[in-house]
Amino acid sequence: MSVECNDEQDQHQQGDDDHCRGNDDLGLAAGQRLVDLAPNEANPYDSLAEGYLTNGSPEKAVELYQRATTVDPTFSGARVTLTWALAVMGRYDEAMAVKTPLKSEEASLLSRLGRYKEAAAALAVGRQLAERDTNLAEQSEYSLIAAVIALERHDYARAYEELSLAERAVAGDTRLRQRRHGVVVNLLRGIADLGTGQRDAARTRLRLLESLHTPGIAEERFWYRTLEGEVALAGADIPRARAAFAAAEPTRTMFFKMQRGWLVTLVQSLSYRDGAARAAKAEGNLGEAIQLYRRLLTYGPD
Repeated sequence: MSVECNDEQDQHQQGDDDHCRGNDDLGLAAGQRLVDLAPNEANPYDSLAEGYLTNGSPEKAVELYQRATTVDPTFSGARVTLTWALAVMGRYDEAMAVKTPLKSEEASLLSRLGRYKEAAAALAVGRQLAERDTNLAEQSEYSLIAAVIALERHDYARAYEELSLAERAVAGDTRLRQRRHGVVVNLLRGIADLGTGQRDAARTRLRLLESLHTPGIAEERFWYRTLEGEVALAGADIPRARAAFAAAEPTRTMFFKMQRGWLVTLVQSLSYRDGAARAAKAEGNLGEAIQLYRRLLTYGPD
């Protein structure tokens, strides 16, 4: 079971509520009660594991996820997040051995290891499955992940192509998905514009993103403020860049993992999280930049 903590809907299970509100001790206690009540079911172990993962205790989370998969080997949700828990500790060989059922997660993990051809192959399989099932949202998500990887490799032509595919995929989908995917597309297009020296185009994207995003939704606020920071940094406006990157950071970023797999890449990826460090470096504060990078590379509840 995945904990979905967002600004759009309330949670109805007490343990999940407590995790979402930051009441970790209460959430863990509620999760343990579920395990005690149903020790032969996988779901309670999975829920308790997510509590520990969110609380910054991945070792305990791994133990519980493995217990969930032992109780029920067909329980795919535990395998998905077990992969993530192992990866955040740098245990990549073990993470790959889990065989996550999500091609998006497999591709993201492979790309972190620099295995880009294999990542592209995983994305291709995922796209084929999404097209077979006429799953427009997943088709768009695979293109967005591919665009993120292309941006990291400075392959801007490929990034633009993937972003156009993502837009076309959700053109006939629900209005909510169209809007939310549109927010991500404009963020990534703005970053591509900056990478190709089109600062005026990036500023136009920023204005569009300002009107398109919903400030009360944490991840949308992150996407908008991230582009604001990137535009400011490209223009050497360091104070505005630092303020924007600070405003982008949510209080509990781990909850994005619980919502949708593709947000792992878009939110947790270092390429989209080191804006504050780059701003500090541009200002000449190398010691601060180093500390920011160390924090980004150390797993914790935030």
